[in-house]
Amino acid sequence: MQRQEYFSLGLALLGIVLNFIDRLLAKLDMTVPPFISMFLAWLGVIAIVVAAGLFGFGLWPPLLQNRWPRVMFVVIAAAIIFGSGDLLRTRYINETSQRPQSAVASMSASTEAAPMPGATPTPVRSPAKWGFDSFLAMSGPPLRFSGFQAWGTNVSPSPISRVSGFVRSNLTNETFPLFMVVNGLPLPPDETRGIPLGARFNIAVPFGPNTYSSEGMLDEDTFLRKFGDFTFVVELDGHREEHRFTWDRIQTLLSDFKRRAYDTTPAVTKKEKNPDAATH
Repeated sequence: MQRQEYFSLGLALLGIVLNFIDRLLAKLDMTVPPFISMFLAWLGVIAIVVAAGLFGFGLWPPLLQNRWPRVMFVVIAAAIIFGSGDLLRTRYINETSQRPQSAVASMSASTEAAPMPGATPTPVRSPAKWGFDSFLAMSGPPLRFSGFQAWGTNVSPSPISRVSGFVRSNLTNETFPLFMVVNGLPLPPDETRGIPLGARFNIAVPFGPNTYSSEGMLDEDTFLRKFGDFTFVVELDGHREEHRFTWDRIQTLLSDFKRRAYDTTPAVTKKEKNPDAATH
């Protein structure tokens, strides 16, 4: 074979490989960005067309030695190659781009519809920015508990008109309704005008009908037996959120409160006088 024949055959083989390189890489669990795949495909098509041109103008049988039959043959071959390459690219790009997107969409939809047990759902766009630094209303020592409390800020682009929610004990499945705190007093949400744009607000959930009175507050043992693990559920203008407070999270808050209440910081103290020594 002549040098031109080897060059033409090699160029045609290179064009075929470039056309299907993304499929070959897929077999090796390697992915190629769509724009690179498209570039390689068209580069392969050009290589095949050039190879066909070299064959057409130099190596065809005597039947195609005349100029116009050769030109017609090359044009038809190029049209077939370009057309088939475009169809192949369209099919492969659809496979590599649309299928993963649909899979991700279905996965995210199923995750939103059925959250995993024990997970704390994180809303994508919450109308409120929450503060749960001191989520228990308590006093002491000894520790006594009134209810759940939270602070929030309306960060949505409009006022919040409908507010509802409750605290659910994950140990007993009891629920306790949510109140809005207005001028220091707990009110049902439907007795308020809602939450204005940008306003800071306070949520309170009593752990019983009389827990805000000194006689009705829960001691530490009773609280942990009933609310050692609970979930705060709130709905703002139809947007539902759930925030779980586990045993470990509760114990961390109690430990910090006790540390501050008992003040374990070392300090100098006054010496006490011995009353027996004063009588002698």
